[in-house]
Amino acid sequence: MKKSIQLLLFMVLFLSNCIEYQEEMWFERDGSGKLTMKISLNEYLSSLDEGSSDNDFNEDEMVKDLNSHMGIKVTSSKSYYHNEKKWIEINLKFDSFDNLSKINEDETELNFMGKIKLTYDNKGNLNFSREIFIDNIDTDDDENDATMIKAMLSKYKWEYIVHFPSKILVANAAEENIDESKKTVKWTFPLMVLAKKSQTMEATFVNPNALGNNKYFVSFFVVFIFLVVYGLMKRKKI
Repeated sequence: MKKSIQLLLFMVLFLSNCIEYQEEMWFERDGSGKLTMKISLNEYLSSLDEGSSDNDFNEDEMVKDLNSHMGIKVTSSKSYYHNEKKWIEINLKFDSFDNLSKINEDETELNFMGKIKLTYDNKGNLNFSREIFIDNIDTDDDENDATMIKAMLSKYKWEYIVHFPSKILVANAAEENIDESKKTVKWTFPLMVLAKKSQTMEATFVNPNALGNNKYFVSFFVVFIFLVVYGLMKRKKI
C-alpha cells in the first residue's frame, strides 16, 4: 500500500514535468539564425500549474526570460490547445551562435536548449554538438513500478531539427533523418532515454565562410587567366 501511494505521488509530480518539445533551427553563414520552439503540457496539468504561485509553464514568462538574453529577440509567440494539451510556440532570432549558446548556461531540470558548442576540426570544418539532459529518474527500485514509469516516459519525445548553412559531412542521427539536399538533420529522443542519461547531438559541416572565400578565389583566378590569355592574343595580332 505504501509503495502504491509513493508511486501515485511520483506520477503526479513527474507527469507535471512530462513535457513534449519540438524545435526547428536555421543557421546562417555568419552564425546568426532563427529558431522555433513548441512546448506542450497536459491540459489538466497546465491548468493546475496556472493556478500555482510557481508557474513555469507560462508564455509571457518564457518570452520575458528569452528576451533578457543578449542577442536574442522573440519575434512572435502564441498559446493554444490541441489534443488535450496546452502548447506554447515561440519564434526567435539570434544574432550569433555564441549568444545562442548562452541561453541556458546553468543546468535546469528541463533544459531544452542544453549545452551547445561549435568548434573547428583539423580540416577547418565546423563541429556542432548539443548535449540535452534532464534530472536522472530512478526506475530500478521495483520491477512493476519501473515498467509503469517506463511506459509513461516512452510516450513523450523531444525532437530537434537543424538546418545547416552548408554541406553536412557526418551526423550521429539515423540515416533517414539526414537530408543532404536540404542540409537538415533531425534528432528524436524519447523522454525515457533522456531520463536515463544525457544525449548529445553531433554534426560536422563544411565551414560556409571558407567555402565562400574559395568561391571568390576561384572566380578571381578564372578572370585573371582570361585576362592573361586575352592579352597574349592581342599581342600576337599586333
